[in-house]
Amino acid sequence: MKIAIVQLNLNQYRYFDQYVNHMENIISKAKDNNADLVVFPEDINLCILWTKYNDIAALSIKPILEHIFEFIISRINLSWMKALVATDKQKNIIESVFMYLSKKYEINICSGTYYIKKNNNLYNVCSFYSRDGGLIDQRYKYKLVGIEKAWGVKSVYNPETVQIDNTKVGLAICFDINDPEYTKKIVDNGAEVILVPSNGYRIFPWYPFDESKETPHRDRARENNVPILRPYCCGWLFPGLYFRGSSEIVNKKGLVLAKPSSKDKEEILYFNMEDA
Repeated sequence: MKIAIVQLNLNQYRYFDQYVNHMENIISKAKDNNADLVVFPEDINLCILWTKYNDIAALSIKPILEHIFEFIISRINLSWMKALVATDKQKNIIESVFMYLSKKYEINICSGTYYIKKNNNLYNVCSFYSRDGGLIDQRYKYKLVGIEKAWGVKSVYNPETVQIDNTKVGLAICFDINDPEYTKKIVDNGAEVILVPSNGYRIFPWYPFDESKETPHRDRARENNVPILRPYCCGWLFPGLYFRGSSEIVNKKGLVLAKPSSKDKEEILYFNMEDA
């Protein structure tokens, strides 16, 4: 199996067809490079927060710039965004687009993550689509970050693998990979490769960060003798929301096989299971 991971630039799309064209361009490139599976990063819904078909009623209370200013000042108070990131319209846009493109290009797709409401609960979910456009399975985030806890996102322990063609694929969403026991359980369940959709959020490009905290996937790969593929978002969403693209592909020994040429540039990286 050949896997393509996407370091995605989170452009803001005003119109639905702009978003579709962007996703199709990425998937067609992966198909041209004989990829069997395309993997997107965490929080892909962020690029359609203000598309024409979204419910933006939550923004009517205050002007957008005032919200942005509040965010920059508070840095951590993102409660106003909760209503934006979990609309049914976003869910329907993402799922319909990936169903359509997986069938059109006869390629498997790992959607990356987005938020859904289910039984009055909020989840960070990742969907897998088959070459015929069908939904294979879904997995939910287990290790939540502070903002997700503040929003009331539900944690789900689901280390089961997903069968993609002839390969058993494991999924650890962002901080999930920081948990050695959770990763081990994924491997115990038969994972031959682990995908780690992540977002790479920073306040600003120069915001202090500890790079060792961005590379636990290397440790998990060595500990479990399994290749790990970690796609990130990159670029500015708007002032105060910057994503540092630190995408990596590491082999079973935790050695880096591929990473993007720039942390600010959209790029597709490729991995052959034979190179594990």
